[in-house]
Amino acid sequence: MNQIDLFESHSTIILDTSPLPLTAAQLIKWVQARYLPQAQERDWVSAINRICHMGGVSTSQFMVTPANARELLATLEPAAHGVSRKTFSNIRSNFISECVALGVIDGNLRGVAMQHSEWAKLCKLIADDKSLSNGLARFMAFCAFKSIAPDLVNDTVLIDYYGWLEERTLVPKPLACARCVPQRWNKASEKFDSWPNPKLSAMETGKKERKIAWADLPDEFRRDADSYLESRRRPDPFDEHPNAPTRPLAEGTIHQQREHIRLAFHVLLEANCPPRDLADLVRPESVKIVLRHYLGSHDRNEPNAFVVVLGKTLIAIAKTYLRLDETELARLKKLTGKLPAAPYDLTEKNKKLLRHFDDDRNIAALQHCFISLMIFLKMRNTGWKTNSATSTILHRLALPLRSFWRLQSAVRT
Repeated sequence: MNQIDLFESHSTIILDTSPLPLTAAQLIKWVQARYLPQAQERDWVSAINRICHMGGVSTSQFMVTPANARELLATLEPAAHGVSRKTFSNIRSNFISECVALGVIDGNLRGVAMQHSEWAKLCKLIADDKSLSNGLARFMAFCAFKSIAPDLVNDTVLIDYYGWLEERTLVPKPLACARCVPQRWNKASEKFDSWPNPKLSAMETGKKERKIAWADLPDEFRRDADSYLESRRRPDPFDEHPNAPTRPLAEGTIHQQREHIRLAFHVLLEANCPPRDLADLVRPESVKIVLRHYLGSHDRNEPNAFVVVLGKTLIAIAKTYLRLDETELARLKKLTGKLPAAPYDLTEKNKKLLRHFDDDRNIAALQHCFISLMIFLKMRNTGWKTNSATSTILHRLALPLRSFWRLQSAVRT
């Protein structure tokens, strides 16, 4: 027999230790075999069944592990199943309680740090700073739970904390949660003289791939690129060259082309042939290296919209800025013309999403959602009058809804 403390209910239940992991169906049998109050057994069994149903998984196949449960809970959309946020919160809470009782995850550590003599002092010290208190609460509770004194906190403890989040909790984003700790810990160390001296290093996990930053580009190349971008931002209306740009590009397009130039330079830098200026960048051999790099990271026969647009940026540089002759431009266009064309169509994922609205009930629910939001926004304003901000919000919502009806009709056709 093994004693497990249920932190959430602040009660202790004596449970038999079962071999882990279990499937959801085995977990249901495990719950039914316990001497639990009838209401609690009903709620726990219902929670397992509803979580699996909403996630589209079979109870006989779904393995109840922290990683699987975290991934499943993150994908659930209660509104799509007619479940309110309050009801889903209760379902999720019951499911987590089962996982705690079974020993799949650790229980809620809320308040544990305040029960530790040393950590309680630090909790009170940062209580008025919400950024620090909220950002460090879970980490301080973990250290108190593991009996780690504040003076013993180091990078090794941080890695153990990340492992605990991954293996013993259902925190949605364990890595992001762990990565925020060093920044807040070091900030508290600078703000409070009584804070423990050890500082934490920033977490670096997984594949570390860093593209060259715009500021790190060679001066000559960056000046040439900035000159091109400025010519597209503010074209000269008196330029009589036939290939001169006639209208300015939007800032979003300018930013996109800036990224294309930076990424193309990085590819050539990795290939040990960094371009000195934009003329080097759009040489046929350089263009081949860049396109092969990005096309080679995918199926070569699969359309890749990013590579197609990147190729258009390189041609735009050659045509409007460098103003190459027609023969050279034709060669570059022939190279980019060999890329698989990106289909002008919805992706299969988006088509699948829109097929949900073949059901008229879902369309009615979406319309009702829009009307309810409109009423809510009106009620937030004095005298039920829609102000300019509310009108802007409703207008911006109406546009995608109109687009949705058209797309949905096209999919049906």
